[in-house]
Amino acid sequence: MVLVLTGTAVCWLAVSPCRANMLLNPAFNVNLVNLGSVSLPVTDTTGYTYQGLAFAGQNLLLADWNPAQISYPGTSGPFSEVLWQVAGNANSLTGSAFATVPTSTNFPYSIDVGGGLASGPGGVLFYSTTQGNLGEYFNGTSMLVSLTDPLNSAAGVSALGFLPIGTSSQLVVAFAGTNNWYLVSLAPNANGLYNASVGSLLFSGIEATSFVYTPAAPSSGFATAGILVGDSATQMLSFYGLNAQGNVTGPGTYVIDTSGNGSIPGYGLARDPNTGDFLFTTNDNNTQTGQIWELQLSTPEPCTALTALIACLWLWRRRRSVIAPPS
Repeated sequence: MVLVLTGTAVCWLAVSPCRANMLLNPAFNVNLVNLGSVSLPVTDTTGYTYQGLAFAGQNLLLADWNPAQISYPGTSGPFSEVLWQVAGNANSLTGSAFATVPTSTNFPYSIDVGGGLASGPGGVLFYSTTQGNLGEYFNGTSMLVSLTDPLNSAAGVSALGFLPIGTSSQLVVAFAGTNNWYLVSLAPNANGLYNASVGSLLFSGIEATSFVYTPAAPSSGFATAGILVGDSATQMLSFYGLNAQGNVTGPGTYVIDTSGNGSIPGYGLARDPNTGDFLFTTNDNNTQTGQIWELQLSTPEPCTALTALIACLWLWRRRRSVIAPPS
C-alpha cells in the first residue's frame, strides 16, 4: 500500500504572504500544503509538465510529460507515456514506473496523458490525452478510443472522471472548446477493457482540464456535494454544486486562483480516498517545474458542537439573570 503522507503546512487562509503565490477563497476552510516535486528515475529532468493525478486503490498515480520518456519507433506510432506511482511525504516524493500507456498513433511530440485520470470499474484506469482521445489501461492491456462531442465533431475530450449519478457511479467526459459534459456508456469487451460511447448531455458551460467529485463537507466550506474543477486556462480550481441527477446547482465559486504568478493549477486533480483531502498538480511555466499540492479539509473537533451548546446555554442563562426583574 502506497500513500502520500501529509507534510508541513505552508499557509493558512488568514496568512496574507501566501496570497503572493496562491489566492485562496476564505469561504473554504482549508489548509494548503506544498508536497513538492517528485523525484523520478529518468536521466533528463528538464521540461516536465505534471498532468493527470489519480488514486488507484491506495496508490497515487501521476502523469507527466517530457519527450525523453516517450518511445519513438521511427516516424509512426503508437507513441506512449509512463505513468508514475508516487510514494513518500512532503518534499520527499519519489516515483516508480506504474504502467506505459498509449497516447497517440501519429503525433509523437505534442501528445501526452492530459488532466483526466481516474480509476474505474474492474480496476480499469481511464485517462484523457491532449489529442482529445479517451485511453484505457488494465494489467498490461491498453487501448485508445476516439470520442467526439455530438454537437461538434471537432471537439476532443479534455477531462474525465466518475460521478455518482442516480444509483451508480458513472463515467463523465468534458469536451474542449464546447465545454459540454456527457455521460459515457461502457460495455465490457473481450480484452478486459470497455467499449465506450458518448451518451446523454449532462450540462454545458464549464471549462475543465480535470475534475473530481466531493461529498458535502460543511465544516470545510463545501456545504453541498459537488465537483472541484481544475481549469488550466483560467489558472483556477473552482467548486460547483451537483445534485443526484448530475445537474449543476449553481454558479461556480473559485477555491484557488493563481492567475499571474506562473504556477498553473488544474492539470491534475484527485481526492484522497482516506482523508477526503484534495491533491492537485501545478506547473511553473517559468522554471518548467511541476509540484503536487494538498488541500486539507478542516474538520471540527469532536466536542466542538457540545462545547458551543454549553456556552450558548450559559450565556442565555446569564442574560436572563441580568435582565430578570427583581423579586
